[in-house]
Order: sequence, then structure tokens, then C-alpha cells
Amino acid sequence: MKAEKGISKNGNLNPEGLNYYDTYKKKYKQRYSKKSGLAKLNCYCEKIVFDKIDKVFNLAEKTQNDKTYFKRKTRNKYIITFIIFGLLPILGLILPLLFYNYNIFFGNYCFSDCNKTHGSSESEKTKIHSDKNIKLLPFEEHTLEIFEVLNYIYLCVTLIIAIVVPIYVLWKIVKYEGLRAGKSRMNIKEYYQLMKNSSLKKLK
Repeated sequence: MKAEKGISKNGNLNPEGLNYYDTYKKKYKQRYSKKSGLAKLNCYCEKIVFDKIDKVFNLAEKTQNDKTYFKRKTRNKYIITFIIFGLLPILGLILPLLFYNYNIFFGNYCFSDCNKTHGSSESEKTKIHSDKNIKLLPFEEHTLEIFEVLNYIYLCVTLIIAIVVPIYVLWKIVKYEGLRAGKSRMNIKEYYQLMKNSSLKKLK
């Protein structure tokens, strides 16, 4: 990793009148301008995560005498939002459930182009389905096939995001703690000790 001004090659930060973390944040624009591709995206996302953590610490300082308010505020703003975000892939299961052969919503159903299957004319279609207590859907089977493909893509993408984002955030929390401790590179033992004594735990 190429050392930045104010950051040594061995990973320890050399603050210039600021603490380690502030020195690192101060050089964000400088780092961002030098990045490209995924590295640039990572730099941008890292800033978002760090800013969110900073807001939690700032809120903790403002509500030192009201821990209940702090917990309620962080729970409503971050924890619940994170849980809802993690549940997004479940929306991809709605379509398969609705159009499963034994679903409880539609029961027996046919698509709007089913007259080709039954051999009935357009005028007879409604009566035939009504007599057989079969729900006639307002779209063709081909339309459902298109939605199934789109739904599969949505399910895969949101599932990947729901797995990757929490891991990424956790990784950045560890880095955040390291920067606050004056380190940007650590071995496994140091990581363990750092998270064991995490400053975020002290906010509880």
C-alpha cells in the first residue's frame, strides 16, 4: 500500500496536530481522487460508514445523561433500518408463493391467453372459468415468465447485497476502531483485543 503524507508505510498514522482518526479522515478527498474503479467505490462507501459511526458517537456525547433516549434513537435509526434491509430478499419469495399451484390466495387460476389451451373462444372464456370456479388472471403466461426471470435476478442481487453489506460494515467498524487506536494494520491477535475492548461497546 502506497503511504500517504501523514501515514507511515508500516500502517501507523503520524498525526499532524490531529489524532490518528482525524488525520485519516482529513485526507479522504486526497485518497478518493487517486482511486479508480472498485477502489474508488470502496473509499466512498468507507466514508459513509465512518460518518454514520461518528454520528452515533456524537449522539452518545449529547445524551450522556439519557441512555434510554440514546438506545431508542440508535435502535430506531440504525438497527431497525438494518434489519429491514436484511429482509429485502424475502420480497423475492412473494411471486413464487402467489403462483404456486397450491397457493392460498388464488386457488385454481388460468392466464388470460388460456383460451388457446381450452380451445374456447374469447366470448366463452369468462363463462367457462366462472362455471368451473377458476380465477381468470388479467395477464398472459408469457408475462409471468418474464416476471419470474426478473424476480430471480432481484432475489439473487438482494441476497448477495444482504450478505455482503453487513460483512463490509463489520470490516469497516474494525478499521474504524483501529484508526481510533492509532493503527491501520494489525495481526489477528490485535484485531481480537481491539474488538474486545471496542469503544462502541462502551456506548451501551
